[in-house]
Amino acid sequence: MGDDFPEAVLKQFQSWALNLLIRKVPGAKSTRGLLEYKDKAFGRKTFRYLTPPLNTTPELLEDSNLLYSASFHFLARPEDLETQVANLLRRRAERSKTGRPLLVWEPAPPYCNSRTRTAHLEMCKRVDVFSPNHLELISLFEDHEHIEQPFDRKQVERYARCFLDSSLEESQAGAKIVIRAGEHGCLFMSNMDEPTWLPTFYDSTSVKIVDATGAGNAFLGALAITLRRTNDLKESAIYGSVAASFALEQIGLPTTSIRRGKEVWNGVEFTARLMEYRLTLVN
Repeated sequence: MGDDFPEAVLKQFQSWALNLLIRKVPGAKSTRGLLEYKDKAFGRKTFRYLTPPLNTTPELLEDSNLLYSASFHFLARPEDLETQVANLLRRRAERSKTGRPLLVWEPAPPYCNSRTRTAHLEMCKRVDVFSPNHLELISLFEDHEHIEQPFDRKQVERYARCFLDSSLEESQAGAKIVIRAGEHGCLFMSNMDEPTWLPTFYDSTSVKIVDATGAGNAFLGALAITLRRTNDLKESAIYGSVAASFALEQIGLPTTSIRRGKEVWNGVEFTARLMEYRLTLVN
């Protein structure tokens, strides 16, 4: 963080009792950006940095127990991902940390285009989960005009299959492919899972939806934790879908507390919402 990082946000992080590592860059401004949505479904959007980004890298985890985390989420273009994964695994090996962590890759949106498709396909072989949103996925195959066409599940499945097939060239397990499709839910597939769609917790008309910013990150965080614990991709996508719902309900971070020994987010127990969501899947 830079010198201007908001104290209120820092205190909110600290109140969650996280294993929190802070790296302050003296004289620098914190990373800030302008995100503008182009439709009410929070699908179309533009983003630009207002300050030079302060990127997180494995080097920043030096001398921290976070280097030994069970899972890592990368937001990166292919060439940066290759460097970061290599550095991460090397640093863990140097400290005799055995066992490979779960690697989740969210491709950097500005670099998702047909010119970089081959590089994305190649790097998909190096991670455990590849998760663009549907617009980023389509951008790797189609020009801008085609992306404006109505949502097509079969098209998304077809393009996602290309990444699954590419990852299987490297190993029998291959990568797990999870496509976050906003109001259309999510698609997941792997060498063990047929293409499967899950709905969102809220439908697009819900008055509970205030801002979609951060929902994808919440989804991937819950998915990574659950996948590491269960190795069940469907269960992980269910947890991700429920986690994302709390990010949608306000601008900024949800509120959290502990009630009767259970996590409560925005006044709702996570387990209660999880049960509610499961019921929609069987009806």
